[in-house]
Amino acid sequence: MSGLNQQTMSAENVQVVLKELLRNELARIVREQDNGPAQDDNDVDILISKFDKQRVDFKENARKRDYTHVEAGVRRTATSVGINLPSDLPHAIGRRALVLARDLLEIEVKTLDGEDAGRGRRWTGKTPLVAQYSEQTVEKFVTSKSVFLSDAWSEALNLHPSKDMKGNIDAISKIAIVYFGDIPVETITKEKQKDFFVWMSRLPKNHGKRHGKNRYCRKDPKHPEKYQRTKHDEIAEADAVDAAIIDEVRFKNNISNVEKRALLSERLTPRLTLSTLRRNRDGLNRLFKAAEELECTDIPKALTYKALEAAVKAAAPDDPLYVRVTKPKIRMPWSEEPLSAFLTSPLYTGCFSEHRRWHLATISFETLFTGCR
Repeated sequence: MSGLNQQTMSAENVQVVLKELLRNELARIVREQDNGPAQDDNDVDILISKFDKQRVDFKENARKRDYTHVEAGVRRTATSVGINLPSDLPHAIGRRALVLARDLLEIEVKTLDGEDAGRGRRWTGKTPLVAQYSEQTVEKFVTSKSVFLSDAWSEALNLHPSKDMKGNIDAISKIAIVYFGDIPVETITKEKQKDFFVWMSRLPKNHGKRHGKNRYCRKDPKHPEKYQRTKHDEIAEADAVDAAIIDEVRFKNNISNVEKRALLSERLTPRLTLSTLRRNRDGLNRLFKAAEELECTDIPKALTYKALEAAVKAAAPDDPLYVRVTKPKIRMPWSEEPLSAFLTSPLYTGCFSEHRRWHLATISFETLFTGCR
């Protein structure tokens, strides 16, 4: 029953880890074939027998869901591409890692028998195994590397060196790395983008601007590594403040929900506007294009504006008092109190005098709405 509780892993992350594992192992095989010492026939026969037995063992391990022989390599590779694996290796990657290990052993056996590691087309074409993970030739595949968000950030700055563009690129890159970590760009699928922009929509509009670093890093405020306050902290604090305000207004039984939402629109924390989210979506798209310039394959497509707005809307809680406050101020229906104050102001009831326009006049009912003259 323990296998039923084993954590799952997204197909994109599985593909990235196995792709990097194949790249590393294939590069090793090519390197050893080109630069390794020559071996006599007896040593070669011993190695071939050993590899053939390992291939049979891996097949039996796959039947038993025993990933012991490949787990260390998979975890090491996952760490190198910024992907955290659960404590129990998921079947989705363990099973495919065993299949990949058997395929690599087959290639090693063939190279020991004198065949080329690229099966005759190493520098000009693709092998069936490489074609499962990349459109590149074997030569480019074994010499390339995964493109991380930090790599795309640097390349985007090279492609757009103007001062104005630098600010936009830096803004989205910093937020993306805070949320995703420094991960391979090809793992940022549309579903992950939706979650990213829903999270971003909860950021306070003035995030990072309400305080100096002295408050959260008193001993060394100029040292960025010692500054512990994060975007997640700012969202959590804003959510906690808003939750207290909503609870307070919810129990005002003498006003309607429309009036309650009007009050909340004035008191809740303003969050990022849709215009800002669209601008950051364009910035993320620039990072994708920069990764493509670095010959990253399987580049994801950026969300459309429509998909972004739909994701933010779908994430709204089912609460009659829910209001997503942004700036400029949301126009809400007038509640009774401000409407009464407006209609009984000097604008409608008259001024005390020309020089005392802020004082109400003592007037009759007939002249109530004549206004100031």
